[in-house]
Amino acid sequence: MMNAVRVYWKYSFRGKIFIEARKMFYRTEWRRELDYEKEEVSSN
Repeated sequence: MMNAVRVYWKYSFRGKIFIEARKMFYRTEWRRELDYEKEEVSSN
């Protein structure tokens, strides 16, 4: 029983890290798009 709990905790912990990393990635991509739009507007 303990082994199953340990495996579940390990995978859920890894899953949390994956979700957080994905959130950070999308956030930086979104900011990059905003910066790109700003650059286009300023050049025009």
